[in-house]
Amino acid sequence: MSTLTGHGKLTKQAVEEVGREPRYAAVFSSLAPSFVAANVVARDVLDFIIAGHWADFGQCHHFMRRFDGQSQTEAYAEAVDWIRRNAIDAAQQLARRAHTVKGTIVGAQTPFSQSLGNALHALQDSFAWGHVEREDPQGGTAGAIRKIKLYGGEDKVGHELHDEDWHQPGNDSAFSPVGRLAIEATKSLLRVVADSAVASRGGRPPVLVGFEMFRLAWLRPSDRLPSTRDRSFDLIDRYVTSLRMGATNLKTVNMDEEGLADALITEAGLDLQLVLDVFVRLDDQYNSDADDVAEIYVNLVRKRGGPLEAALRAKRDLRDKLIKVMDEGWTSGGEADCIRYLQGL
Repeated sequence: MSTLTGHGKLTKQAVEEVGREPRYAAVFSSLAPSFVAANVVARDVLDFIIAGHWADFGQCHHFMRRFDGQSQTEAYAEAVDWIRRNAIDAAQQLARRAHTVKGTIVGAQTPFSQSLGNALHALQDSFAWGHVEREDPQGGTAGAIRKIKLYGGEDKVGHELHDEDWHQPGNDSAFSPVGRLAIEATKSLLRVVADSAVASRGGRPPVLVGFEMFRLAWLRPSDRLPSTRDRSFDLIDRYVTSLRMGATNLKTVNMDEEGLADALITEAGLDLQLVLDVFVRLDDQYNSDADDVAEIYVNLVRKRGGPLEAALRAKRDLRDKLIKVMDEGWTSGGEADCIRYLQGL
């Protein structure tokens, strides 16, 4: 969850500044900045109430990745589409409640509701290091998005603290360089919404005017943004029925230990880093089943031998993880035998 006051301050500043521009003064100068800010802040509050912070469906609201193995490029596309859909809804609301004179909006009174807040919230979160990592900015332009984080595990450490980067150190009333970029991006999206309403001539805006230029300026993805899914999640998920909240498995309803162990042999094969990733996740979230899968897997490796056994011999961290999960708690005779085998490799 982002800092609520941070979103409020960014939004108020952006609305005040864009309201001083003659083209947009009729919309934003008469609109209380606190009104727009309240809707931006409300996104965090709403997702707390409906558990959106911990559910897959809510991650695009905060420019983050789902917990279901989603790739970063998939997360990027989903978050940008969330911003686009809410921005066009805001433009449609503005077009219905205002009229134009010589291309300038006049007569708009409280033309926006939660849709604009949704779009701006996600946009601002893309400038929060706890949500997104960017490349270094070049001059006054935003750095390309190089990583979209997960609200769990190592990515979650210090999540809220990073929103403080929007302010100058020790001075909450002054904005840092990244805070200023977030303000400029917010102003840019406000202009897109207003221009789209004007272009509709009182109708229903079919598209957002200038949205693609806005995206490339403020939400440009790095060429190195990963497109691979979380293979360990996908592999485990095929053999597990469970109740999940966020990145945490609340209850394992059923696990096909033999099927998963066999897949680690036939599909992962010599990719023992993937095998290690699977057992790290099993140890963390499916601990009561991890030892059974480990025992079956080790016995399959022993039976197969050859390059797979040689690869396991060379991968000490995987052997250590397998030993750990089988040695914890009550250890069966079969698990003890597998442990001795691993220790002898």
